Formats: sequence, structure tokens, C-alpha cells
Amino acid sequence: MCVLRFPLRLLLGGAWLAAVGCGSGGGSRGGGIQPLEAAEIRLGERLFRETRFAQSFAARVVGRALNDPLSGHDPVVDVVDAFGTPVPGPYAGRAMSCAACHLSEELAAVAGAGVRAYCDFSSRSPTPDRGDGHARTARNTPPLRDAALPREIATFFHDDGEFETLEDLAGATLGGRNLGWQPTEHPAAVSHVARVVREDDGADANAADHGGGSYASVLSGQRGLAPDGALLPVGLRADVATATDDELLDAVSRLLGVYVRSLALAPDGGAARTVRSAYDVFVEKNGLPSKPGPGETSQAYAHRLRTALLAIASPLPVGPGDGVLRTHPHPFVFGELERRGLLVFLTAPGDLPPGPPPSGGVGSCAVCHAPPSFSDFGFHNVGASQVEYDAVHGLGAFSLLAVPSLATRSLDPNRYLPPSSTHPLATGVFRSAPVLADPEASDLGLWNVFANPDVPGPQAALRAVVLARLGLPATATDAELLPQTIGWLKTPPLRDLGHSAPYFHGGHVLTLLDAVQHYRAASLSARFGLVRNAALELSGIVLDVDDLSSLIAFLQSLDEDPP
Repeated sequence: MCVLRFPLRLLLGGAWLAAVGCGSGGGSRGGGIQPLEAAEIRLGERLFRETRFAQSFAARVVGRALNDPLSGHDPVVDVVDAFGTPVPGPYAGRAMSCAACHLSEELAAVAGAGVRAYCDFSSRSPTPDRGDGHARTARNTPPLRDAALPREIATFFHDDGEFETLEDLAGATLGGRNLGWQPTEHPAAVSHVARVVREDDGADANAADHGGGSYASVLSGQRGLAPDGALLPVGLRADVATATDDELLDAVSRLLGVYVRSLALAPDGGAARTVRSAYDVFVEKNGLPSKPGPGETSQAYAHRLRTALLAIASPLPVGPGDGVLRTHPHPFVFGELERRGLLVFLTAPGDLPPGPPPSGGVGSCAVCHAPPSFSDFGFHNVGASQVEYDAVHGLGAFSLLAVPSLATRSLDPNRYLPPSSTHPLATGVFRSAPVLADPEASDLGLWNVFANPDVPGPQAALRAVVLARLGLPATATDAELLPQTIGWLKTPPLRDLGHSAPYFHGGHVLTLLDAVQHYRAASLSARFGLVRNAALELSGIVLDVDDLSSLIAFLQSLDEDPP
């Protein structure tokens, strides 16, 4: 059963409604009585689940009315790869959409699948077949829950910081390869999105699941969304009759951005979460500080939290009497094992007294994954690209990979840069999964975007972040900075990891044990200078075998059920 369900902070006047029946649109979340959400959230989710924006639908509707029944479909959505096991896709018989890769509860009852944190199950997601050899996305699909939390640095989206805003990301996705559009087809994609908005009659199941009405009537404010008749806010409306194609794409992108922001369970970035994990209950139960104070950085807060935790001789544990996890296989607990894992997570080399080097217990995790968001949303090289590349080409191969300078890259952007509207035929070789047949195919992360004139939007903010991270003056040139961005990838949040495996940008890390073992091995390699362009913090991690189980237990304590 499909319902309108979002975080409780979006309630309109405390109103509630019964679940609305779901048709073939593949609605998202479970049954029962659910809160009534703002009109813009309902419309945003409808657009998120809209399958007619895809290129495969556009190709089938040429010369036909948009709302006519069509035969045929895009086979890419028929099956979902759930950890290597094919299961029926929730959008089978239709076409690609945002929701096809960012799943929630659509497959909750399917054996071998389950709940997702608005991501899928694949290492890299399948894309529509256009005969160009691009059958998968370049990277693992990131979870969208908490993706738009406030942060202490400039806002970036995607692992390499390609987008400054959710609206930019949404617009690029609607006209991008993930929905089947080739880089040369961007104008056609924009025109088709506008056509769907203009001609939709509001009669399909997706419209019915999200309040009804044609896009034109709802966007113009002429019609409210059932069951309360709420109108779209004026600032989000568009006059479909007079708007240009680009203006309609912008209107759709704004609403998609609103929807993704609604998925944040801690809208202020603090501890006031609409769903609480065992960790959150432990913090509250023991009177520990739950978020940074006014003007306090997340790093300073992490240090204060560690100090407060050490001061409690016998912390109160959390058990099944404090909560229940419906969608995870482990219990709702925070005991001694989790407490030790939290201490390892929070401990950095600077917290240790003078003496011999430690043999373990130093996770340095909060340096990048500071609570309560458990991410600094910045960029670091923890050796992930190197490990994935070396697994294909042999130990040490990534360190020998020839990476062009800024001058060389600028002379031949088609060879070295990712495709864009300026260079639609570019190979994107350095934003690719490694393959044995092509020694250059690799993922250099931020290197692909930094000082890339095809991506002008985030450049000033990225340059400031890189300079600050390296501690260099503003006089440093882009040519000097570019080599130091090799392998830098954006730090993901860590909450609800149980619903977002596989991990890392390439999805090559399958379990939490694999993830923790990666850091143990990579930190040792970094101390011997064997990780190319390693983050300084990496060599500060010192974990023993016992630390692995305690860290995993702590990370599982951050798991949550869908709201």
C-alpha cells in the first residue's frame, strides 16, 4: 500500500489522513494512518516517481499523445539487482525515474531485498541501454536521507562536488545519462520534460497517489492537492501556458529539491531527529551533550562528547525496552560494546597522553564523521579509489597511474574530462569504474571537477575548501592544487548504514566489517607512505582486532527505521 508519508515536522496543522491506495506507480512507504504533508512535498514526490521523463518513454511517445496507453517499456527497470539476486522491480513495465535508483520501502517485503535509505542495492546502478557501453552509473547510488543537512562548509553534492545545489543536481539528472539521455541530447531532454509537464492529464496512478490533478493545474495554483485541497506555494508555481522549456525544467527541479530536503530526519543538523536510533537514546538517557553549542564546531563538540562519556563511570544501557527496530536484523541496543566503539570512534591521536604509540583504540573517525550528522561533508582521500583500482590491476598500480597535469588536461578535455554540454563526447575515463582492459579507467574523485571550466558553478567554493584543507595561501595556483585533489571524495553521513550497503563510492565494500577493515589496512599503508595522496588523518588511525567488533556495534547503533 502506498501512502503520503514524510517527517512529522511537515504536518499541516496536525492533520492526519488514512493511507491512499497505490496503483502501478510503485509508491514508497508502509500502511496505516499517516501525517498529511505540504502540497510541495506531495508534488515533489510525484515528480520523483515520474517515469515519463525518461528517454525511453520519449522515444515511444513520438507522434502520439502523451497520455495514450503505450506498448513496450524499458527493461532496465524490470529487475532490481538486490545484492546480486534479481528481484522484480517496483517500476517494471515502465521507464527509469529518480525513485528507481533511490528506493525506500518498495521492496520491504521482498526476500533478499528489503528497506533502503533512498538508494538501491547495487555497487553501481544499471542505466538504460543506449548502445554506448554505459550500462552502469559511474558510482554507487548515494542515500538521499539526510543528504541535505546543514553543514559548516559550502554545500556540494555528488562524491566529487559537481553540484552546489539540489536543484542543479535534479536538473542535470532529468536530462542526464541516468534517465537514458546522451550528453548530446540535453536540449531534447529539456523539451521532453516540458512536454510531460504541459500535456499530463493527471489521470495516471502516480498522480492519484500524490493528490491528483494535471501538472499544469497544480503548478499554476489553479488546483489543490487532495485530500485537503492545499495549493502549491506561490514561490514554487509556474504558468505552464507561458513558461519556456527551461523555466519548466527549473520548476520541476525546485520541487525535487524540496522533496529531497524533506527526507532529512534532523532538519537543523542537530539532535532533534524525527526518528531516534539507539545511539540517540543512549545520549539522552545518560545526559550527554546531543549537539554542538552556539558557535561550537562539530569537531569541538565531538571532543566534548568524548570527555563527557569518559566521565560517566557506569552509563545506563539502552535495550529493547527503550525501542524496537522493525526493519533491521539486530536489536535496539547500546551497551558496553557500543560504548567502547563510540570511544574508539571519537578518539584521535591528539586525545592520547604522551607515551609509546598505541596498539589500538584510535579510530580518528570523528575527524571526518563528526556527530551529530556524522559527516563533515568535506573531501578526503582514504584510499578507496586506490584499493578498488589495485584490486583490478595489482597492488601498487594506482600509485603508478599517469595522471595529466592541468595544462595537459586542458589541451585534451575530451580524453580526460567527464562528458558535459560543452564536451559531450568526453570519455570520463578518470571518473570510471576500473576495468582490466583500460589501465586509465579509474575514479580520481574531486580531480574531475576541480578547475574544470565545464563545471563553473562550484569552482570558487571548491577552491576555498581545497585551500583550507591543505592550509595553503590564496596565491596557490590551480595547477599546483589539482594534483593534490587526486582521490578526494566527499564524506558520507553514517546514520542508517544498515539500509545503504554496499559502501564507498564504488560500492566495492560490501559489509561494515569490510569497511572497518579497509580503514585498518589503509591507515597502516598510509603510515608507510603507500597510499597515493592520502589524507593526513588516515595515518592517525590505529585499530586492533578487538576494535573492529566494537566499531561495528556502534555503527549499527546508528541504524533507524523509516519514519
